[in-house]
Amino acid sequence: MTRHLLLLIPLSACDAFSVNRESTQSTTGSTSASGTSWTSDCDDGVSSPAPDGTSCITESLACGETISGHLSGGSQSLSGDDYGSDWACGSVGTDTYTGTERMFSFEHPGGSTTAVISLDSPCGDLDLFTAHWEDEGDCLRSGVAIGECDSSTAGGSSDQIDIWNSEARRYVVVVDTPGGDELPFTLSADCD
Repeated sequence: MTRHLLLLIPLSACDAFSVNRESTQSTTGSTSASGTSWTSDCDDGVSSPAPDGTSCITESLACGETISGHLSGGSQSLSGDDYGSDWACGSVGTDTYTGTERMFSFEHPGGSTTAVISLDSPCGDLDLFTAHWEDEGDCLRSGVAIGECDSSTAGGSSDQIDIWNSEARRYVVVVDTPGGDELPFTLSADCD
């Protein structure tokens, strides 16, 4: 009699993470892509494109798009004090948010549209913030006044913010890390 032993070894949910940018909504009859594509392991520190030096924006995010990237190489303009006490985005507890963040511009289409901004961070805890910010030529940074801000900081590997507005408005979407970890992520915008 022959016996076989099958050994199952559980793998981390993030042994490898492939990132790229895709559009799930066609604006001209074809699917667009930025051409940026790379493969990232949770521990390898691969960078996303560098943020714009003037506005600190890594890329723009549009309704129907998904952007995948990495916090490595991002800006260091914001802190927990900005999100918590200065802008009242939400409670951040004792988290300092002194590591790198990635900022994305998002044009809300208005017309009573609800935009659902979703963050997936399978390799660790990242948080999501949105702020109404019309100044395209300047960075969202400490010391500026923000009238509309929201956050999703519950912990875990996914976050979501719903933005409803009857008027078209520009927002900055921020992916930040409460503990300073530079991790990969996927950010998407769905609009109804």
